Amino acid sequence: MRLLPSRRHRLTLLVITLMLALYLLLVLDTAQIHSRAMFALWNIAHVPLFFLLTVVFDQALSGRHPPVLRVWLTLLLPPLLIFAVATEWLQSLTARNPSGRDIAMNVLGVVLAVLWLYARHYLQSTAPRLVLRSIVVLAIAILFIRPMQMLAADWHRQKAFPVLSDFEHWTDTLNWSAGTRSAEQARDGKHALKVVLPEQPLAGASLRYFPRQWHELACLSLSVYNPQAKALPLSLRVHDNRHRQMGEAYHDRYNQNFTAKPGWNDLQVPLEKIAHAAQTRIISLDEISTVRVFYQGTPTAGTTIYIDAVRLSKETENCQASR
Repeated sequence: MRLLPSRRHRLTLLVITLMLALYLLLVLDTAQIHSRAMFALWNIAHVPLFFLLTVVFDQALSGRHPPVLRVWLTLLLPPLLIFAVATEWLQSLTARNPSGRDIAMNVLGVVLAVLWLYARHYLQSTAPRLVLRSIVVLAIAILFIRPMQMLAADWHRQKAFPVLSDFEHWTDTLNWSAGTRSAEQARDGKHALKVVLPEQPLAGASLRYFPRQWHELACLSLSVYNPQAKALPLSLRVHDNRHRQMGEAYHDRYNQNFTAKPGWNDLQVPLEKIAHAAQTRIISLDEISTVRVFYQGTPTAGTTIYIDAVRLSKETENCQASR
């Protein structure tokens, strides 16, 4: 016979869980989460949190569950769904911003827990119970795929530094805003980033995730392949975290226009030149946030570029910005 905790203990556990949920959802400052992998984990943390809350609330209802499923759901669901929505509404009263996605994650956690508990309380046969619980476990496992990919990408980029992207590892494309890993062209190794530019002004691709410790290095280099028969007017842009605070002004970042001739085009940029590119301040080499290659103007449909061999080095002798 399964022993159930006393009602007082169940209520105490429920209160503790509610307080934990309120702290995580309303008080914890997510701005302090700098790792994208941890932020991805935080975004799905609503699901296990509300799963736990539902299980605890189910235990707090009573030691025995109503034989009628409808009665059980009537007792269980309304308070949980109200709490799932109310916590997001309460965020509007704090420094946090409410999110429809977070509400969906809250509700998903409740639904998965209800399915788990339904299998426990109302399914007598082992096979159906196992199938339903397997579905719940699979759904939760799928949610963790993206954070695990982010963890793998963060580990690899730290290991590969000062190489920022050579696309020999499948996670390299996760660090870019656009493009796919391709074996059609490669400056070094066997792969490059293939970017099919959309028909919109200043279309391109941005490297956004990479180690920031640039102060001990001297040169940024990358290669761009142009498969078209004619040259392309492209630009390289580099800026730091403060650039957004400065209104993203053109003269507050490093800009280099260059003509990408058919074939491979190799670019080298002295980091000292990047540091002194802004007119009114020094760009911090330990706070670089974006390296972007983009089209000057609006490209025609199907315009394609390949980016490869994005790396930093201590070399200064042959590091010269070209146009």
